[in-house]
Amino acid sequence: MNEKKKFDLSNYGKAVCFILLEILAVLSFSLGSSFIFMAILSFVILVLIILVTFRQIKADGVASFGFFLFPILIFGLLSILSYFKYDPNFIMYESSFLFLIPIALICFAGSGYLINLTGAFKIRYALIVIYSGIALLTFINLLVTMIQFVPFYTLIYRDAYYYYDGARSSASVGNMAYFLVNFSMVEVSLAYFSYYPMILLTAFIPLGFIKFKENKKLFITYLAFGVLGLISLIFTINKMTLLLLFGVALLIGIITIYTKFNLKTKPLKIASVVIGGLAVLGFIFMFFNAQDSVGYAMRISGLRNLTTGNRIFNRLFNSNRFASAFNGILDGTFASRVIEGRSVLIKLFGYPITGGYVDYFGAMTWKLTDSNSFFFDTFFTSGFFGVIFLTVILIVGIRRVFLYYKYSSDKKDEKVMVLSFVLVSLAYAFLAYDATPYIFDKTIVPFYMNNIFLIDLFLFGYCFYNSEKPKEVIVVEEEKKEKITNEQE
Repeated sequence: MNEKKKFDLSNYGKAVCFILLEILAVLSFSLGSSFIFMAILSFVILVLIILVTFRQIKADGVASFGFFLFPILIFGLLSILSYFKYDPNFIMYESSFLFLIPIALICFAGSGYLINLTGAFKIRYALIVIYSGIALLTFINLLVTMIQFVPFYTLIYRDAYYYYDGARSSASVGNMAYFLVNFSMVEVSLAYFSYYPMILLTAFIPLGFIKFKENKKLFITYLAFGVLGLISLIFTINKMTLLLLFGVALLIGIITIYTKFNLKTKPLKIASVVIGGLAVLGFIFMFFNAQDSVGYAMRISGLRNLTTGNRIFNRLFNSNRFASAFNGILDGTFASRVIEGRSVLIKLFGYPITGGYVDYFGAMTWKLTDSNSFFFDTFFTSGFFGVIFLTVILIVGIRRVFLYYKYSSDKKDEKVMVLSFVLVSLAYAFLAYDATPYIFDKTIVPFYMNNIFLIDLFLFGYCFYNSEKPKEVIVVEEEKKEKITNEQE
């Protein structure tokens, strides 16, 4: 009697990897407001990966990764439950698909982790697909922008404006560009347009680790990505993009030096701790300095007088566009507001960026604008607690990326690209992410719905799996410790 053969899903690992690459291609190319579509695809691919790899899943490994997924889940839930969802300009306002936001965040991070278990996934192909999608999008945006204007129009027409029915556009011609959204070109801010070519610049870094004679196609491909990004930025250069280009170039230079010359990690750890500590202290000072609401319980008496009385401190913490936006967002974080007849600690759980709320006396209580920084904008999109969980995600994720670079068996150029993509994309978004990118439409697109952030989560998941110390390294370290102990005795 013939025995029936069991259906082995593990044989379809390559097919699942191919489907994932297709999804990453569509995700990196972006189609503006296609988040719902991408969220559904992320759920489908995660289910397929689980079906193919469930026999290889180890409880201890998934448990440790689960601790990383937990803050992602909570952050997603806080985002969809926040008061911000009632903002009429929110891209998913009155949408019944809000539940897809935490699903997309979880599924892309989970896919990055579990796809390793197929044994057929190669990060090199994923990186080429991601950069190709971004490059294609950048090329289309640049081509249409140059057809509509001319090279260096940002300098030539920096003081020119569009007028519609006598109303002047909110941004000058020199501060806008064209961007592909849902198969149509729309005017967007230059900061949003420049985000993608800035990321393409990181393709220059792995060129120092690829021998041209041995891998000409890969070398030329990365070179083309970087050149396209550089041309896009040069043709749309202005004061803002010049400063951002300088900052990103400096970061790329630091990454290049660190990876090329294999610098010791101890000085890097010390520098990271010092910079991180200063950043925390700076944020705490900024937070309390911003608390200036009338009757606010946590107001620090005299702190505002200290900063306003000093010329340098006042310029740094109060009298500039960024500080004013940050102060407006942070002010009154734990203060209550009256909404529909009840007192609500609204800023703890996110609050609308546009308009304002009417108090008992019929006066508008406040009106806010975005800060052009994804970190600070998260205060109104996901609330104070959302920022805490986002910070945990970033700290754990970035740490895993560095551990991946240190311990992974992937090729050096691949590890460098992953490291540079994550750091540059997050650094740029911290400095200049535009949550309201459309010039003639104030639709708000939070950073957690941006395609680049979803790619970052995917890379976090991939790095999490590949960031464990090899057994050989652990044995050597234990032998060294034992030898030192014996010598001391």
